[in-house]
Order: sequence, then C-alpha cells, then structure tokens
Amino acid sequence: MWFMIRNMEQVYPSHIYDPMRREIAASYIKRELKKYLPSIKSEPVWADIGRDIEDWFFDAPFLYPVRDFWNGLHGIMMGFKLLNHLTAFITAENVIWTKEEVEIEKLTVPIKDKPGAIIDPEDTIIVTEKRIDGEEKLVVYDGSNRVNLAISQGKKVMNAYVGRFEEDSKMPTNYWLPTSLLMEINHFSKQAYESGDMAKYRSFVTVFSEMLKESESARYEMRNRVIPGDSEYKKALLSDLRLN
Repeated sequence: MWFMIRNMEQVYPSHIYDPMRREIAASYIKRELKKYLPSIKSEPVWADIGRDIEDWFFDAPFLYPVRDFWNGLHGIMMGFKLLNHLTAFITAENVIWTKEEVEIEKLTVPIKDKPGAIIDPEDTIIVTEKRIDGEEKLVVYDGSNRVNLAISQGKKVMNAYVGRFEEDSKMPTNYWLPTSLLMEINHFSKQAYESGDMAKYRSFVTVFSEMLKESESARYEMRNRVIPGDSEYKKALLSDLRLN
C-alpha cells in the first residue's frame, strides 16, 4: 500500500536517499513548474503543490518511490532546459551538497537564460565545483538570470545549493542514470540482437557497460525494470553485462 512506502527496503545506494539532494531536486521542480504554469497564482495552491512535489520521493500514490522522483527531475531538466548532466552532479556519490550563502564575485556565470523568464532573485541557485582551464571554480549551473539580477541590484551574496567534490577528479561518480535512457538504448539493442546483427548488438553492450560502470542504481534498474519479462535476449544481455 502506497502509504507504507517509507518503510520499504532501500534498493539504491544510500546517497540516493540523501535529504539535501532531495531538497535540491524538489526546489528545482517546484520553481520550474511555477514558471510553466503561471496562471496558478494563489500562494495556498502553490503551497499544496509544493508539498505534493516533496511527497513524490516516497509517498505519491501514483508514482514508484525514488525511481520516478529522480526520473521526473531528469525529465524536467533535460526535456525543458537541456541541463545536461545536472542530475548526475546532484546524485553523484562523490559530490557533497550544502546550502549556504556564496559571494557573487566568486561565481562563474554562464550565458543568461531565455530572455523574459520569470525571475525571483530569492530563489536558491544551484552551483557546482568545476575545474576550468586548470582553475577550481564555482559555476552557476542553474540560476544565471537570478545572479545577473542580483548583481544589477548591488547584492554581494546569494543563497545557493553548492556541490563540492570529495576528491580531486572533479568528475561525478555513481550517479543516477534515468531509466528512460536505459530503456531507449535497450530498444535498439534488442532490435539488433533479434535481427541477428551481432556486431551492432555488441556495440550496445559496450555502451551499456561504460554507462553502468558509473551507476550502481542503473545496474539495479537494468536487472529489475529496463528489460521486462523473460527472454533469450534478456538472458544474453544480462550475462554479457555480468548482471545475472
């Protein structure tokens, strides 16, 4: 029963359940939906919507817990904004997230977002640590318009979710890969296998192998969601990926 989901077994790595990562994701989803649904202006209504979104992770009656939350975040980020790899940064095991005030002058701000966007300078921006031309910088991944507005208003600091790497690689590891992406690739992999084009099938095995190295949760999804039913293809692919 859906209201008992909080007590279910945690099948993904523990950092996927981290409250700060969930807060960042829910904050982003709420802000984006408010932008895309401007006709709903009542603050009580938005408060209810916000609580509903926060419940997506565990308690939404029509969503699969955890999986649909992160897949939904990725769908909005990539489908609406093409924010490539931000889901990976938010969910990476080797990135530690904090909420803090940052000095605006220390931020690297990309090109501004779409002109005319609804801007609330009080919304918390998302900042990630990156190495650019050999220097460590805090890059604004989401919120460049808000930063530029704050600068024009003479502000010196902003609230930010800041992601910093635990080690020197500056590359996210063991992050959430969207189930939909795995399923899309699997569709073409299965076609190649069933048509007897084993060279093409092997190329998909190579792609899957590279992707799964970076995501423990994706390995779980491959076993339990991506390939439904029982078939020779499923047995072959899981064997080739060493997931059986």
